[in-house]
Amino acid sequence: MIGKVERYLLNQIRERGAIHITLVDPEKVTSAAASKIVSDAIKSGTAAIMIGGSTFVSTSNLDKVIKL
Repeated sequence: MIGKVERYLLNQIRERGAIHITLVDPEKVTSAAASKIVSDAIKSGTAAIMIGGSTFVSTSNLDKVIKL
């Protein structure tokens, strides 16, 4: 059984033929910059937004970015 996210992504691929997924790394951008990246990505037609990176020294910025 597939989950909601996998189902959504597979449906998007079927409908569009291919999709773009945006990755925002909260360790590399400020909350304001992350908000702009996400806004621009949505306007450009990204299918999904992922928040994360390779490591997390501090989760405080992660929490701020996710709350946007």
